[in-house]
Amino acid sequence: MKELKESLKILVVDDDDLICQTLNDIFEEKGYYVEVATNGQIAKEKTNQIPFAIFLIDLKLPDTNGIDLIKDLKEIRPSGIYFIVTGYSSIQNVSKAIKDGVDGYFVKPLVIEEIEKRIMDLSEKREIQIQLENSEQKYRLISENVNDLIVVINDKIEVEYVNEIALKNMFGYSRDEVIGRSGFDFINIDGYEPTIEGLNKAYSESDGALEFKAHHKDGHEIWIATLGKSFINEKAEPKTLLVIREITKRKSIELKLKESEIKYRHLFENSPFINTLIDTSGTVVDINSLMLKKYGYQKADFLNKNFSEFKNFPSETYSTLKNIFKDVFKKGQSEPKEILFFNKNGSKTWVSIQANLIQIGGANYIQAITQDINKSKEDEQKLEESENRFRTITEQSFMGIIIVQNSVVIYANKKATNILELSLNELAQLPKYEIFNILNLPKEFGISQNPLISFKFSTKINKISTKTKWIELYMKSVNFKGKSADLITLLDITKKKEAEKIILEENKKLLELNKLKDELNIRISHELKTPLNSICSASRLLLKILNNKIGEEAQELLELIEKGGDRLEKLVIDLLNVSKIESDQFYLNINTVNIGELIRESIVDVSPLLEEREQVLNVENIQDLTINIDRERIKETVENLLINSIKNTPLKGTITIKLKEFNLFIEIQISDTGIGFTNKEKERVFTKFGKIERYGQGFEINTEGSGLGLYLSKKYVKKHGGKLLLESDGRNRGSTFFIRLPKIP
Repeated sequence: MKELKESLKILVVDDDDLICQTLNDIFEEKGYYVEVATNGQIAKEKTNQIPFAIFLIDLKLPDTNGIDLIKDLKEIRPSGIYFIVTGYSSIQNVSKAIKDGVDGYFVKPLVIEEIEKRIMDLSEKREIQIQLENSEQKYRLISENVNDLIVVINDKIEVEYVNEIALKNMFGYSRDEVIGRSGFDFINIDGYEPTIEGLNKAYSESDGALEFKAHHKDGHEIWIATLGKSFINEKAEPKTLLVIREITKRKSIELKLKESEIKYRHLFENSPFINTLIDTSGTVVDINSLMLKKYGYQKADFLNKNFSEFKNFPSETYSTLKNIFKDVFKKGQSEPKEILFFNKNGSKTWVSIQANLIQIGGANYIQAITQDINKSKEDEQKLEESENRFRTITEQSFMGIIIVQNSVVIYANKKATNILELSLNELAQLPKYEIFNILNLPKEFGISQNPLISFKFSTKINKISTKTKWIELYMKSVNFKGKSADLITLLDITKKKEAEKIILEENKKLLELNKLKDELNIRISHELKTPLNSICSASRLLLKILNNKIGEEAQELLELIEKGGDRLEKLVIDLLNVSKIESDQFYLNINTVNIGELIRESIVDVSPLLEEREQVLNVENIQDLTINIDRERIKETVENLLINSIKNTPLKGTITIKLKEFNLFIEIQISDTGIGFTNKEKERVFTKFGKIERYGQGFEINTEGSGLGLYLSKKYVKKHGGKLLLESDGRNRGSTFFIRLPKIP
């Protein structure tokens, strides 16, 4: 009790000096630390400085009322115990304060013993509560930071508690995502009823932790091991405590070991060879049955029998078998030996046996691998027969054939000797690798011995003949007479190479002519521009000067000259730009441009044509965006596409232009309700002079144009690093052009 008193600091707040002094003296005499305050402001200042535990506050103060002051002080000391001191006349105000969180009240005149008893009772309860909270916090801290998952579930299998860090690490869920949900939403215990009784039965029947699959939040399965214990809480409610640990890695290893055992047993049983396991006494302890069936035998014919008892080999073979076993015990393995073996029906088969010493469970065994080589023996005989046929074919071949073994020529047909101008004897006497030097081959090819490697190429040889020869080589590693060799075929392609040289020279001349053509086109276009400028300027000037001063017929002729001159001038400029693009002499003039302003100017420029065709232009989201482009070329592109849509849309149709902004590029969309494009037309429309002719097809459209506008537009956009695209669902379904320009070219 003394320790409790010493830890309690009391603040008395009352504007009555006598009450303050009396309470101060009494409580200090009883061993408490006491401070007094005569108004709310002083009370706040002292509370900020001293950690008071008990507050005795008069209901009425000079600068505030006790209830409001308690609210302010609780923000500073929320754990304090607050009492109101009041007269009988204000008790109903106090009842409201208690509802608002005041711990109690005292009525004047004050009874000190009652105050002390109430203070001690509440303080002891508060101290016990704090200790419980600290204890709970300590154990919660421990449980929240252990690696194992701790779960408490009720009798409905609903999760009531889970340590969140382990939950997040193991299952990927937060606590809020699992509290109140059934544990069987996340785990499956096959064979047990999903109830508390079912869980208890599962744990009682298990020698250790239960192991089963669970579901991670992202959908993949994990293996977990759980220990469980049921208990009754302080409210007499049945609960179950689960401790869960992830064992996915261990389970994975167990499954792999099991799969490995099954796999190797499968390999043993299904081996294409006879696999025999013999102990050191010569007794067969295991043998696979798959290949035995080929010879008409069963496992029982060999299992648990000593090899000396076998009647499956001719008598002369047993000495070879004994030598095999001697080599195994002496060297740990034997070289392959070819022996005869009797089938069940008595016929003979050639087999190859190789054995090695192995350990299983600390004991030594001999593993014998028996391979059927009867076919290879037959093949050897067939090979001898085929060699004569091979020589006949190769000697009459139009290709040179050379076989190189150990980097030395061992065979060359007549065509090869003619191509290389060396006899077979001279080729055979060449030093090692010299044939590779003559043929300009890498030495590594002769070392390779990989039958999967083959390659073909052309090379020039002039080391023997006085005249340079070109040959085409095909090389492949082959097996020749049981050993690795290089097969090389030669084809004399000297005449072909000479023809290719002539073609290359002619191509070079054509490229030069093409370059001259481009330069001529540029020169002619420049030359045409000068008189055209004069014609166009003169016609415009005459129209301006003589406007309404000449006859109607002369006026029409001047307008016709001006219009024709303008069209011809645009055609010349387009041709000049095409020539520059194709000769790689076209350059962009990049500047920062307001693309919204550019589009609005283009709309103004095509407005007369829109009015002439009585069409509606919808403008959507044309905002002010800046981008680095060649202003003149992109404006020309926008106008080309607008004019194209206007021309290909019947009278009173609708055109729409939009501007969209994306992360890496901006996009201008120009759509129309015109006649659209077929798939074949879409392939052609961006080509040079790719104008789609529609005369006499019943379309009410304007078909004037050179066929260069869309070709140049696509080239301009591509020069900017962008794309010009076309979408159309077919005839009479309109079309949409997309100009995509990167924000940073």
